[in-house]
Amino acid sequence: MSLPLPSDSQAVLSARSDSNHTDHNQSRSLHYSKYARPDLDDGTSPTKKDWYRRGFALPAHSRSLAWLPPEKTTLLYAQLLSRLMVDKSGGVMENAGLALDRYGSPFIPGSAVKGCARRTALAALHEWTNPDSSEKTSEDESLFEIELDILKACRADFEHPYEFLAAIACIFGWTEADWATDKGTKREKLENEVKTFETTWISDFAWACHNEQEESIKAKDSIEEVLKNARKLLPDYSNFAGTVSFLPAYPKTDPSLDLDVLTPHHKKYHEGDTDYQNAPDTEDPVPVFYPAVKPQNTGDYFAFPLLPLSRMKEGHLELTKLWLSQGLEVFGIGAKTNTGYGWFDASKNLQKAIEESLKKRAERDARELEQKSAAEKQEQEREQARQRREALQKELEDLTPEEQEDKKLELLNED
Repeated sequence: MSLPLPSDSQAVLSARSDSNHTDHNQSRSLHYSKYARPDLDDGTSPTKKDWYRRGFALPAHSRSLAWLPPEKTTLLYAQLLSRLMVDKSGGVMENAGLALDRYGSPFIPGSAVKGCARRTALAALHEWTNPDSSEKTSEDESLFEIELDILKACRADFEHPYEFLAAIACIFGWTEADWATDKGTKREKLENEVKTFETTWISDFAWACHNEQEESIKAKDSIEEVLKNARKLLPDYSNFAGTVSFLPAYPKTDPSLDLDVLTPHHKKYHEGDTDYQNAPDTEDPVPVFYPAVKPQNTGDYFAFPLLPLSRMKEGHLELTKLWLSQGLEVFGIGAKTNTGYGWFDASKNLQKAIEESLKKRAERDARELEQKSAAEKQEQEREQARQRREALQKELEDLTPEEQEDKKLELLNED
């Protein structure tokens, strides 16, 4: 059969007597990358759904799930409660839009983990500088008050916003542009003149510090003051990489993949077809299939390793762990989080349950190892005794009966 492969791979595979490698491939990663079929659609045979499902049937290699983090690494455990999609920006040659390692296991890249924690910390700072964080849901204001400042715990250890911002910058790093206090601009042509409009803040730090209720010179001065005071608490570097390394997150066991679908109803309108200036209900829906990671079962989890680097300050690792756990629960991670994807349970109860389970398992493994070592030692002692008896018997064979008795007396010990 014809395989849509890179020319060098095709040349190697076609040289083998068994050319139908797709039937024998047991690698999920290879299936979605080297054996990609971008030419398929649901009007052909096999369909794209068939091709996806063929990959779902391939298991992840166990070695990818036995990955161990380096020493001094802090682990955050979180259970995936919904479907997950990470790395959807890639093309069909990149594992069909999923982050899969070389063994076929889904994982969350460290860059996505870092982005989740950083977003949470900056959102907590933004809530601090915009204190209108509660609303009443009843005419009786003493009843049913909803607390909207859900990230309050993220900043509980700080007295001033600039101290919180300094900790964020120290943990995640910065560039010179992060300390800018200006907004971006865009130019638009309106009738016969070109006007310039402000867009959003150039710096995430500035966005987190500004008060949305006070868009004025006074507010800008306040932003500059917060950034200036935070900068004084940090090393005098133009660029800084941060003090925490966010390693890829892997599942305990393979959660497996599932088929999902997105169905655009106005494809020609969104493509800019001149015959479809509006979006009338005259087009046929066009389903688009894609893979997603399944929710995890009870007892399964993802492990998120956080590795401290040089210049790490005391308490910052636990602070990062808190921000990440809050981000996984409040914002989620990956694509389509607004529609329910990528949500985790990273609660303290879950952490405690998993840590206790791992502790019991470690104790059980230690007991089993100790028992195995004792059994091996006994077997080794029995083998050594057997070898001594055989050596003695062989040595006595060439001696007279009197010499044999003398030899036995010579070999006796005090016991």
